Amino acid sequence: MAPTRRRGLRWRFVTIAVAVCLTTWIIATTVIEAERSQGPYRTTTDRIYAQLVWLIAQRSNQSAIMLHNIRNNATAMSRTGLEQELSDLATASKTIESQASSIPPPAGDPSVRDLLLKAMSDRAEAASLLMRGVDRILAAGSVTTAATSLLEEAGRRLARADSTFARFRRALEHARGGWLLPRSQWITNPSAWKPTGLATFAQSVASASNLFAVHDVMLTTAAITPSAETSVGAVSVLPPTNQVSVEVVIYNNGNLSEQRVPVEATIQPQSTSSGATPSATKTEVSRKLVTIHPTRYLAVDLSALRVTKGTTYLLTIQVGPTSSQPLSPSDQETFTIQIAP
Repeated sequence: MAPTRRRGLRWRFVTIAVAVCLTTWIIATTVIEAERSQGPYRTTTDRIYAQLVWLIAQRSNQSAIMLHNIRNNATAMSRTGLEQELSDLATASKTIESQASSIPPPAGDPSVRDLLLKAMSDRAEAASLLMRGVDRILAAGSVTTAATSLLEEAGRRLARADSTFARFRRALEHARGGWLLPRSQWITNPSAWKPTGLATFAQSVASASNLFAVHDVMLTTAAITPSAETSVGAVSVLPPTNQVSVEVVIYNNGNLSEQRVPVEATIQPQSTSSGATPSATKTEVSRKLVTIHPTRYLAVDLSALRVTKGTTYLLTIQVGPTSSQPLSPSDQETFTIQIAP
């Protein structure tokens, strides 16, 4: 009986060994087939990622051209032109950062994507810092400590972004597929973005006369409703009415956005139709505070002024004064109007 038991155990071990080998073969075959099926998928995914990143690099290089224009030609621009260039650069850089973050990571090495995001984030922040630094110089009319700190931090961020993107480019080149991206380097003259170079840039911006603040809000036209039916000498005769409305058009000929600019119409009774000085009427004032941006026109509707039939009035319309712009004769216009009986 003992030999029989040994023969049974031997067959049991053989059966187990065969089962293990079969299971191992099935698992290995499954893994190999999975690798084979994922290979084309990974290759396609990585190729799409490389194509999208290629576009990101090209767009970032276009922003680099904007940066070089600001750095090299800021003092030749108008104040509004420089501010617009800085704003456009900051907006474009932030958009590129957002586009980069929306691209799914490559299948081969997802961590590579972090380098791209870091480079684009630093560039977007550097553009914002540059804009804020120059804005502070323009607002103060001189180089401030805060402006200097902002510009120097922008320089550090730009240098770091160039280095990070170079690492990203090498990593993608050495990854499976060997994708080659265009170079993307914002700093072509390193000394210009060092503290000494930035100090020179800041001082040139502060001392450029074409970048000085100009406050010049002008009164261009004024319209009265109802319109005059006729005129007697310098007196405009309006049809019978109990109120007069005024629309004023102003223009900002300066290079700053002006806030809380007073636009005002004052109507003061002069005489009645009988020639007597009016006693029942009083001076009426309509006033609004407005904001107007550089090189823009703005129509301002003032609330109606109460009038009395058969009375002659002196209507005065003016823009200003403000804390930065005193009242000048060109900012004021007067009309003599008569309300028909």
